[in-house]
Amino acid sequence: MVHQQEPDPSAELALNDEIVALFAGMEQRRNAKAARRRNPRGATAATPANALPEQEDAASRAAQRERARVRRRCDARYGAHATEVRNLEAALNRSFDRVSRVQNPPLWPSVPLMHARG
Repeated sequence: MVHQQEPDPSAELALNDEIVALFAGMEQRRNAKAARRRNPRGATAATPANALPEQEDAASRAAQRERARVRRRCDARYGAHATEVRNLEAALNRSFDRVSRVQNPPLWPSVPLMHARG
């Protein structure tokens, strides 16, 4: 004979205004995320709070095009070894940045030496 336990009334979830607001916010974020997935270029009237201003967005796209151009040029120059060269270059840049940060070397003056004697 199996005894069924009665549910404990204190174990029930109390739905107060805070929890209802939390669930409503979660549903709203879920709907917004689904809308962004359906329309990734943001053709809706409402712009998200983290959207870039038009000028910065254009600059970002220009920088992405420039990186793609450099990548294609590297691919053409090094062929099958282009990814290795990019990885080596990234490692060299990382090492340079680390050494520069640790040792803090003085910067070389940008004034031409002919004009510095003056």
